[in-house]
Amino acid sequence: MDSEKVVIVLLNYNGWRDTLECLESVLKLDYPHFQVVVVDNDSSDGSVEKIKAWAAGTLAADVQNDGLSSMSKPAQLKPVPLEVLREAEMDGGGDARRIVLIRSTSNGGYAAGNNHGIRFAMNDPDCRYVWLLNNDTVVRSDALAHLVLRFQADHAVGICGSALVHYHNPSTLQARGGARFNRWTATSHHIGEGAAFPAQATAAPGEALDYVVGASMLVSRRFVEQVGLMYEDYFLYFEEIDWAWRRGSFTVAYAPGSVVYHKEGASTGMNRKAVQYGKGGDFYLHRNRLVFARRNFLIGLPIVVLRLLVVAAKSVQARRWGRARMFLTPRFWFGSGKI
Repeated sequence: MDSEKVVIVLLNYNGWRDTLECLESVLKLDYPHFQVVVVDNDSSDGSVEKIKAWAAGTLAADVQNDGLSSMSKPAQLKPVPLEVLREAEMDGGGDARRIVLIRSTSNGGYAAGNNHGIRFAMNDPDCRYVWLLNNDTVVRSDALAHLVLRFQADHAVGICGSALVHYHNPSTLQARGGARFNRWTATSHHIGEGAAFPAQATAAPGEALDYVVGASMLVSRRFVEQVGLMYEDYFLYFEEIDWAWRRGSFTVAYAPGSVVYHKEGASTGMNRKAVQYGKGGDFYLHRNRLVFARRNFLIGLPIVVLRLLVVAAKSVQARRWGRARMFLTPRFWFGSGKI
């Protein structure tokens, strides 16, 4: 396999414990040419100092599932070279094994944070791929190699996903790479969710993806150059759906040999993406259906509106007053960006 440079982008927001475990697993990758960029989205929990302490060797990463300890243990020898940059200092390039920590001056959400990392990567002429990897994951050592091989086997691929496995229930799939999306209702479902792993990790013949789940997305440099960055006005949810929608002639692919264990919702039933970005996850999940329909599929907007009105009515019926109130705000129906 040709060793084309990959920049791995991890987004951290008040989640340094997850980030450290993820970093330990990433540093065990057997792919020979990668660089790690951690973007901190203006955390308030001391994440930057914790990550610096880990790199210096004065703070160890915790393992949250002993059954997966081999993904991140034994720990990488320390110190690990770490360079801390501000947004304005992003230059790209450097040693493939260097870790760069970019400090964002604000929490602009999932897309804005990852876009900082993508811009850094694109400033490096040697970068051929960018791997957007959730910080609440751990990866098998060959996970990146399988993603790159999938691109090299088909140059039409623009985005490729991994086999996402529930971290706290590693015999169960979260998704075979991605999901199907109903453009009329702006709803989706993960392909293979709840299926047995590894028995059902291989995609069925003809199984198609509409988009790749954002916990693990490898994108090519050509894709970013032609499609552009993710839209930041979503703040939370629908960014990866919109990105795939704009893909043009590029295809969406799945690499079943690329195994990523994801902590989202497996043990608590909660969506960690919403938890990470604070209150309002339910707001963004529903509001962004409107944002997507207005931007990409205007003919389906009346159906999306009708569906949301049904959700609002059911919320009132169930006396879920917090959810019901959000449907009464102009910001919900006509706004975008962070609430």
